[in-house]
Amino acid sequence: MIPVMIVDDEALIRSLILRSVDWNELGFTVVAQAENSEEALQFAEEHTPRLAVVDINIPFINGLDLADRLKTLYPRMVIIILTGYEEFSYARRAIRIGVLNYLLKPIDPEELRSSLETARRVIMEEERSLYRRGQRDAGVQQEDPRGDFLRALLNRSGRLKPGDITNGFRLFGIEIDSRNILPIIIETRGEAPLTREMLQQVLDSFIRNTFKALELVCMKKNRWVLLGNLNAEPAENPGESILQAVGHLRRNIATELRFRCSLGIGSVAPVPEELGEAYLRAGKALGERFYSGEDRAYVWQPEKDGNKESSSYRSPVDRNSLMVLLRSGSEDEIAELIHELFEELRLQRPRRQYCEMALMDAVSVMIEFLDENSIGLSSMFRDGSDALAAVQSMESLPQMQAWLEKIVSQIFQRIRGNVSSRTRMIVQKAKAYIEGNHRDASLSLDKIADHISVTPSYISGVFKKQLGVSIISYLTDFRIRKAMELMDKDPLLSVGEVAEAVGYADAFYFSRVFRKQAGISPSAYSRGNRSPKKGKP
Repeated sequence: MIPVMIVDDEALIRSLILRSVDWNELGFTVVAQAENSEEALQFAEEHTPRLAVVDINIPFINGLDLADRLKTLYPRMVIIILTGYEEFSYARRAIRIGVLNYLLKPIDPEELRSSLETARRVIMEEERSLYRRGQRDAGVQQEDPRGDFLRALLNRSGRLKPGDITNGFRLFGIEIDSRNILPIIIETRGEAPLTREMLQQVLDSFIRNTFKALELVCMKKNRWVLLGNLNAEPAENPGESILQAVGHLRRNIATELRFRCSLGIGSVAPVPEELGEAYLRAGKALGERFYSGEDRAYVWQPEKDGNKESSSYRSPVDRNSLMVLLRSGSEDEIAELIHELFEELRLQRPRRQYCEMALMDAVSVMIEFLDENSIGLSSMFRDGSDALAAVQSMESLPQMQAWLEKIVSQIFQRIRGNVSSRTRMIVQKAKAYIEGNHRDASLSLDKIADHISVTPSYISGVFKKQLGVSIISYLTDFRIRKAMELMDKDPLLSVGEVAEAVGYADAFYFSRVFRKQAGISPSAYSRGNRSPKKGKP
């Protein structure tokens, strides 16, 4: 069956579209219904429909803009536009975007049926063309009805009935039993194709001892599917012996054929009608390579299949903490922060685009820090200052993590020679903040450090190293000098008023601090005894 997505903001209209025709009879299955463009883009990534029926008047971006974006992201997707607007400009733009047809609402069932039949012919012809091209690239015969039959089973395309499937296995002399088939995807990297002859060289006795019979199917260039019946009693999930056999196969492909490859192991299909679902699960297993890295074998895990992520994005990057650690020069702590970030991404398994956004959140903080230290971006990122291009070119989450760790290492190498000027800048910021906020009775080391985005221990250390006094001593001295200035200007101010004006909530405590700093009490100073202790302001 050809997967279909329907996009309309009205549930009633979506229901009418569903009831207008017999989708299964026409060779389609509706896999997703979206009520706005954001849902449509999310469902398109999750379900990869081959056909989208889209209303023009939908929230966020209109249906034509959505169609334009879908055709950009998924060039093979066929799109039918629905609308109540009888304006030629819409139809003209729809044609320019490349939609298949433009139908007016209310929907005429016969017109919809005719459009769907046309869409099915277009899709099936494109599939056949891709099969032929993939076979040619992989060095297999272009006329391959046996392969077409197996590909139809795996892709769930066409309308093969149980009787047709049984006849197909007999007609094409397929050795594997039609029951209890395990699909394993083998996907290689590189321009050179992996041929059937090459693969047969490495399907040695070790893996053959695991399966009663094997079939190889070329799906496209650099993707083969191994179909096999297990020797042992089949279970829904492959056991340890399968994992060992597949791991052995991957290593043989790498060492003997010199191809880098990743493998995805699906579930066992008890009947051939369920082989398409089992193959889909193998693809989901293979998708794990983004989170854990290439050149590995992955097995489908049912407990992960039901996870549904939120459609809203919440970055796991704590921008303030990252800036604090950068300014504090805490390279080890930043390494730990990055490790925790990627562990959370691996745990949550968000879509790739969300991982890219999280990475760019971290990069944007680093760019701000580089700019703060007058360091150019060209020496940090590939393609000049285009960090996004570098991120989008990465193939897996581990590669993203290694890249970010390398950037952090390069940043610290660059700023080590610029430590003194950076330290002076931080100390000056601390002094300015103290002097501008000395009236705040809650002003503390933690509050000063938080404002400058450094750790309290760091600002405390560099402040004392630069000025020879602790940050708290500097604050106390500054407050007492300000208290003296106030009393010089207005001797009639009470001790409580002066204390409050310079950040002391307790007049008694202020008097104690003043006496310790100035050598006399505030009231004595106010009465005109201006002889402070030696060495005091």
